[in-house]
Amino acid sequence: MHINSDRLIESLTEVELMHINSCTQCATEREKLIALRVSANQISLVHPPQKVWNELKNKLPSQKQKTSHIKQFFFASAASLFFVAVGWLVWSNYSLQHQLQEVLLVNMMLEDKVNINQQVTFQQATLVEALRALDSDLYQAHSTKQKLLILQKRRELIQEHLAKPQGIEYEFSI
Repeated sequence: MHINSDRLIESLTEVELMHINSCTQCATEREKLIALRVSANQISLVHPPQKVWNELKNKLPSQKQKTSHIKQFFFASAASLFFVAVGWLVWSNYSLQHQLQEVLLVNMMLEDKVNINQQVTFQQATLVEALRALDSDLYQAHSTKQKLLILQKRRELIQEHLAKPQGIEYEFSI
């Protein structure tokens, strides 16, 4: 097995020296590498003229300019403002949903109070018709604020009905 050519010019062990003395291929390879090293040390360094350096410098890609501190501050502020706005919108939506649930619960409780009586009176029939109209508006509403306003009208209508004195015996019932 031959010695690696990288090891031929370094300091060798006794076993490697014995191999070089017995192997002509490794010996000639070592002589060539030593001669190459000696001749490379004798070559003088030639510096190109300044014109060549300038041409090389012009051919190099230009370095990107660093962004200014003002731009960095602006982008950081814009990103922070965006996150604050999104956070506010999420919180606003959450609170509106909570209010909507409360209004729905109150409306359900008021409807239960209205429906306690098994006989349906004319006032109750009128109330049911008005509630159906409001329900139709509620289904067609797109924003949560519109829905809250309609539900508040609905609650007021039911409260007005409960506040009215119930009809007398001879009142028309269905």
